[in-house]
Amino acid sequence: MRRRRRKGAREALGGKEAHPVGGRVSWELKRQPAYAPRSHRMQLKTILNRLEKHKSFVYGSMTLDESGLEPRLLIRIKPRRGSRPVCSGCGKRGPRYGHGEEREFEYLPLWGLGVFFVYWMRRVDCRRCGVRVEQVPWSEGKHRQTRKYQWYLAKWAQRLSWQVVAEVFGTSWQSVSEAVRMAVEWGLLSSGNDGNHGDWDR
Repeated sequence: MRRRRRKGAREALGGKEAHPVGGRVSWELKRQPAYAPRSHRMQLKTILNRLEKHKSFVYGSMTLDESGLEPRLLIRIKPRRGSRPVCSGCGKRGPRYGHGEEREFEYLPLWGLGVFFVYWMRRVDCRRCGVRVEQVPWSEGKHRQTRKYQWYLAKWAQRLSWQVVAEVFGTSWQSVSEAVRMAVEWGLLSSGNDGNHGDWDR
C-alpha cells in the first residue's frame, strides 16, 4: 500500500522525486511515467545531445535547485570514461592531474528557469605548460557563461539596451557586457574590422 501511494505521489509531481540536500528540498528530474505518449517522452538529455553535444563529455543528473530566490536547473556534466583533458594553455591533450574546483556555467534559460552546467574541472599535467586547468568546449577561458549563452545575450544586446537585456534574462549588466565584448572580438578577428563596434556601443 505504501509503495502505491509513493508511486502515485511521484507521478502526480510530473515524474519528479524530492531529495533533501543540505537542509533544503531539491527535485531531481526523473523519466516520465510509462503511460505517457511516446512522442511526449523526449528527455532533456536528448535535446542537449542534439544542440550541445561534446565528444568527450556526457550529461549526468539534472536537478531543480530551489535554495535561492529563483529556482535553477542544474545539469551535471561528466568526462567520458577514458577521455583525456585538454590543456587550457596550448590546447593539447594530456594526462589528468587530479581535480580542481567545481564550476557552474550559465546556459540558455529554459521555461523561465536559469540553466547551469555543473562540472568538476580537471587539472592537466601538460608537457609544454606544466600543470594547468583543463579547457572545456562549452566555455572560453575563465568565463562562467557558455558560448551559446554569450551569443544569445550579444544578439539581444543589438536590439535592446544592455540593462534591459540583463533584467529580462535575469543576469547582470556585467555578463551582458562580457558577451558583447566576446562578439566584438570575434568579429574583429574574423573580418579585420578597424574597431568600429556599430550597434554594440550602448
